[in-house]
Amino acid sequence: MAALVDDGGTGTTGVVAAVRALPDEARGLVRPFAERLAGGRLAALTAQRWERGGRH
Repeated sequence: MAALVDDGGTGTTGVVAAVRALPDEARGLVRPFAERLAGGRLAALTAQRWERGGRH
Protein backbone atom coordinates (compact mmCIF):
# COMPACT_ATOMS: atom_id res chain seq x y z
CA MET A 1 0.00 0.00 0.00
CA ALA A 2 1.19 3.49 -0.78
CA ALA A 3 -0.18 7.00 -0.50
CA LEU A 4 -0.81 9.00 -3.67
CA VAL A 5 0.22 12.63 -3.28
CA ASP A 6 -0.71 15.74 -5.23
CA ASP A 7 1.67 17.32 -7.74
CA GLY A 8 3.00 19.73 -5.14
CA GLY A 9 3.73 16.90 -2.71
CA THR A 10 1.72 18.65 0.00
CA GLY A 11 -1.41 16.50 0.29
CA THR A 12 -2.62 12.94 -0.02
CA THR A 13 -5.08 12.35 -2.84
CA GLY A 14 -5.59 8.61 -2.31
CA VAL A 15 -3.97 5.26 -1.76
CA VAL A 16 -3.05 2.34 -3.97
CA ALA A 17 -2.83 -1.24 -2.73
CA ALA A 18 -2.33 -4.67 -4.24
CA VAL A 19 -4.38 -7.19 -2.28
CA ARG A 20 -4.88 -10.84 -3.10
CA ALA A 21 -8.64 -10.99 -2.42
CA LEU A 22 -11.98 -10.52 -4.14
CA PRO A 23 -13.01 -6.84 -4.54
CA ASP A 24 -15.42 -6.71 -1.56
CA GLU A 25 -12.93 -8.41 0.75
CA ALA A 26 -10.11 -6.19 -0.53
CA ARG A 27 -12.07 -3.03 0.34
CA GLY A 28 -12.62 -4.36 3.86
CA LEU A 29 -8.91 -5.09 4.28
CA VAL A 30 -7.75 -1.73 2.96
CA ARG A 31 -10.44 0.51 4.56
CA PRO A 32 -8.82 0.85 8.04
CA PHE A 33 -5.51 1.96 6.54
CA ALA A 34 -7.13 4.33 4.03
CA GLU A 35 -9.25 5.97 6.73
CA ARG A 36 -6.24 6.38 9.00
CA LEU A 37 -4.44 8.15 6.14
CA ALA A 38 -7.57 10.31 5.66
CA GLY A 39 -7.39 11.48 9.28
CA GLY A 40 -10.22 9.21 10.43
CA ARG A 41 -12.63 10.36 7.73
CA LEU A 42 -14.61 7.86 5.68
CA ALA A 43 -12.61 6.81 2.63
CA ALA A 44 -14.31 6.15 -0.71
CA LEU A 45 -12.71 3.01 -2.12
CA THR A 46 -12.76 1.35 -5.52
CA ALA A 47 -11.59 -2.24 -5.93
CA GLN A 48 -11.10 -3.93 -9.27
CA ARG A 49 -9.87 -7.35 -10.29
CA TRP A 50 -6.50 -7.25 -11.98
CA GLU A 51 -4.67 -9.77 -14.12
CA ARG A 52 -1.29 -9.62 -15.78
CA GLY A 53 -1.78 -7.29 -18.71
CA GLY A 54 -4.37 -5.03 -17.06
CA ARG A 55 -7.55 -4.80 -15.02
CA HIS A 56 -10.67 -6.87 -15.68
